[in-house]
Amino acid sequence: MDAIIVIAAQFRSASSPYPTLQALDVARGPDRLAFASDRNAAHLEQRARQLTDQHWSEYVWITGRVTQFRFDLVCDALEGDRLAQQRIDVVVVSDQPSRIAS
Repeated sequence: MDAIIVIAAQFRSASSPYPTLQALDVARGPDRLAFASDRNAAHLEQRARQLTDQHWSEYVWITGRVTQFRFDLVCDALEGDRLAQQRIDVVVVSDQPSRIAS
């Protein structure tokens, strides 16, 4: 039998700028890197809403209960999106010719 995760549905309110991410963060616990404080949280919130609409029923937000598998499916996809959205902050300029340039 699949484990059940309890989602804090009260966090999915209009008072939070990223309510879906905040609900996921609370359920994941403080030892995980939070989605709601990520620099790309606006994008992640939009993606989280798409993923939860696709993989969870409205029943999850009513009862606060979702299977571990479906919870992990959403969180793993968001982690992948987080990695894909990271941009390069350092650019190295070299005066050496490269094979690509020749």
